This record gives sequence, structure tokens and C-alpha cells, in this order.
Amino acid sequence: MGSVFKCGMPELYHIAAAAGLEKYRNSIALITDGRFSGATAGPVIGHVSPEAFSGGPIALVDNDDLMEISLRRWSINIVGVQGRMKKPEGMRDILEQRRTAWQQPAPKYAAGALGLYCRLAASAMDGAYMS
Repeated sequence: MGSVFKCGMPELYHIAAAAGLEKYRNSIALITDGRFSGATAGPVIGHVSPEAFSGGPIALVDNDDLMEISLRRWSINIVGVQGRMKKPEGMRDILEQRRTAWQQPAPKYAAGALGLYCRLAASAMDGAYMS
């Protein structure tokens, strides 16, 4: 569970480009709290906030979770685990267990300019300014 990146907003061009390849375009979607260029194809959702590092919704996603993306409702939901659909009340319990067990990872950078950024930058949702 949780984010691969421990600080900053990584560029996900290569991952987004792979998701747009013809053989993957109809079978996967990219959902990230990172950023990507406009050179993407297929379902790509970025800048999800708050970020996983801060305990945002992506922090609770695990391998083999089933995701529902609704463009009409502007929502992304976990609707199943281990490849199996779950009832909403079952998902609420599972997500609450994950939320309780979640621990914020240590920043990847502790010193230098990136360490300073990790300590002081606000969420991208708030403008990523340094306080």
C-alpha cells in the first residue's frame, strides 16, 4: 500500500505513455497523485489529492483492488479486493482497517533542498507552496 514516491510530485510520462499503448489502452487506467504531460492516451487521472504520502485516498489502494471510475460522478472508488467485488458496507470496513493500520512513510530526502521541500511544501491541492 501507499505511494512509491516519498516527496515531491514526480513526472509520470513513461508510465502514462505505456498505459496509452494500444495493447493496454482498453485494460488499464492510470490513477496517480503524481503529474504527467499531455502526451497520454487512455484513462489517465492525475493530481489526486491529498497525496498518498499524506494519507490521501491512494494510500489505501492495495494490489488486486478493483476500482470504479465514474466520470459522470467525478469519483474513483475501491469496489473490491483481491479481484472480487465487495458490498459497500464490506468495503467501508476494509478501508477503515487499512486507514487504522496506515503509517506515513519517512521522507525519501531528509537534507538539502529536497529535504527542505519535503518538510515545508504544502499539498499540490493547496498550491504546493513552501511555508
